[in-house]
Amino acid sequence: MQFHEHSDWSSWTLARNFVPEQYWDLPLARFFLPVLVEGKVLRWSEILPSAVLASSSLEELRTGLSLSMNNRPLTISSVLDARTAIALSTVLGDLKLDGAWWQGYGEQLDGPRWAVSSDYVRSPFPISGLREGSRLPEFCWDAEGAFAWGGRLYPDSFVIATSATRLRSIASHPDLDVAGLEMARSFLPLSVND
Repeated sequence: MQFHEHSDWSSWTLARNFVPEQYWDLPLARFFLPVLVEGKVLRWSEILPSAVLASSSLEELRTGLSLSMNNRPLTISSVLDARTAIALSTVLGDLKLDGAWWQGYGEQLDGPRWAVSSDYVRSPFPISGLREGSRLPEFCWDAEGAFAWGGRLYPDSFVIATSATRLRSIASHPDLDVAGLEMARSFLPLSVND
């Protein structure tokens, strides 16, 4: 799977570049991972007004969280809590996905490299196996071109590309926070964890 080349992953990047070009005709959204606050897992929507969540602005999110929490929360950084694992299994369970997990900067990887000189390991991503504590891949996709997501290292969210029907299913699930994105104009800011 070929993802768009990035000149600088550390800065704001056009959201569509986090999914392969073959998925660019599908609707895009930003799926937010929960936040860990004082040992408690919370959904962004439990903390922030929906208008702030829909803005997808890093500064608005950080400001809103700071005002709400009196301290800086951490996202769960792609390690699932039980509610999110069940929700993703429900809305994505029929897909057969491959994933790419970041393994670090070392030479020894726990599986085949995603691409030459890549620090990502590629392997099947079985949705049916999601459980609390499962680690999500930074990138995943299906062979049919119906679903893909991509995110930064230590992600607070993923850009997802999928059909309007599946996107409505994901967005309407009470345990998943999603904000719409515009293909040519929306940017994915740095992770709140950065």
